[in-house]
Amino acid sequence: MEFRPRARRLIVKELTDKGVAEEIANDVTSDVDDEPLALAIAERRASALKGLDRASFIRRLSRYLSSRGFDYGTVAHAVRAVSMDDDHS
Repeated sequence: MEFRPRARRLIVKELTDKGVAEEIANDVTSDVDDEPLALAIAERRASALKGLDRASFIRRLSRYLSSRGFDYGTVAHAVRAVSMDDDHS
């Protein structure tokens, strides 16, 4: 989680793909909260995307968060929050 943070559903999928029972994977990841995690990742990633136009910034940040397993609603919320705080509003 520290070096390559991912959404809860992606962690569960990775664990079940490795043979861990789904019930155990769900129990182990029950404390993972996607909303603040996605926001923290978006804030970090936004600094690397500075200088892009608004459309490119939103597209690339959304794609990055989606690749980390976050659902559309979580991605949209995080991108909106970061773009409002940044020069991309």
